[in-house]
Amino acid sequence: SKNKKGFKFTQAGYWYEEFVMDENFKIKISKIKGSPDVFIRVLIEKVERSKTDEVIKTINKQNSYTISFIDKDKLIKSKNWVLVNNNNEQKFKIEGPKIIRVGARYIYGDENNLTNFSLLVKQDGLWMGSYLFEKQTSDNNSIIINENKILSKFRSVYINVPNGIHYYSFEVPKNKEYKDDNILIKLDEFKVSQ
Repeated sequence: SKNKKGFKFTQAGYWYEEFVMDENFKIKISKIKGSPDVFIRVLIEKVERSKTDEVIKTINKQNSYTISFIDKDKLIKSKNWVLVNNNNEQKFKIEGPKIIRVGARYIYGDENNLTNFSLLVKQDGLWMGSYLFEKQTSDNNSIIINENKILSKFRSVYINVPNGIHYYSFEVPKNKEYKDDNILIKLDEFKVSQ
């Protein structure tokens, strides 16, 4: 800027997030205390997506879980869920471009008193985001088959995988509030049409 001595814009950084929008949807963006001014441009596009049949599995062949739930009075079984907890980080190798939905369910047990749970995501070893999900017991009687552990409602976030091969890791935050959480995640690939 010509008005501020020594002031210069850096190259623009881009990131993509997908949200389910309704009339109450709001975006709040704030800068980190002590950081310089940040200029943001938000673009919103409607995207239609359809799930593919591709199963995305972990790099290190982790044990997978099958869960069951009731949908429209019908028993549904969902396979290929993997455990994320303080001792168990999950890693995936994904070739883009594509959109991945990360489904998450909290496992009730020796739970904390928080009303939410959190999942930390890294892309190629770099922090990508921390996602906070509301913790509510499933209305559809969701359980882990053969363990009868009660699960939370289904929560999800979409990740836009850029062109090329990328590595994604999912972990529970190390802070004391969430370190004992047990979360099941499942990755699904989506086709996008605009």
